[in-house]
Amino acid sequence: MRKKEKIMIGIVLISVFLITISISYAYFTSTFNNVGNRELSITAAKAGSIRLNAEAATYTSDDQFPGEMTVQKFYIEPVGEGKGIYEIDLTGVIDESIFGSDVEISLYKAMNNEEVVVTKGELTQENDHYYRVDTLETNGLTPIYTGVLKNGENILYQEEFEVINESGLKIRENSESTAYSKYTYYLVYNYKNNEEQSAQMGSTFKGTVSAKLI
Repeated sequence: MRKKEKIMIGIVLISVFLITISISYAYFTSTFNNVGNRELSITAAKAGSIRLNAEAATYTSDDQFPGEMTVQKFYIEPVGEGKGIYEIDLTGVIDESIFGSDVEISLYKAMNNEEVVVTKGELTQENDHYYRVDTLETNGLTPIYTGVLKNGENILYQEEFEVINESGLKIRENSESTAYSKYTYYLVYNYKNNEEQSAQMGSTFKGTVSAKLI
């Protein structure tokens, strides 16, 4: 075999390998400690024609009391024309033998600047039990997912999408739906107060939001 042919075969093999790697890793995930509000979003990563942006991709329940709620805000945004199906996942780290079903998660999707906001309640003590009574304002949004936080992968949502160039890149659910510059998601953690949670003292849970094309 001539040297030139060997070089061409080598180039083809490398190209096939790189394409295989790109397909295998057509998902994105990122972990950042929840340090409060940030002025700029963190671009977790992108896959195909969309990406997930998050102010904090990981929430950790440090110093959280029963009855407290916390909101993670993130976005699905277009980065190029294309279509497919994306899945939003949550990787939970939680001792289910300790927390049981006390950590509930709910996912909300907004398209018209609706917001999901938590109002913190007062810290209350009853004997040795401390708790809060937080309230949640959803501004008319209803959850597209509700469940108990599980250790490992929690599949929250799957949706078809299409990115089009309509005076700038926009994302829509299908050809009949309205196109938007982005979808905003709110993930609510509700650490429920069941009045007997002494075994949970000192324990934490956390969740990392990610997404992938399926």
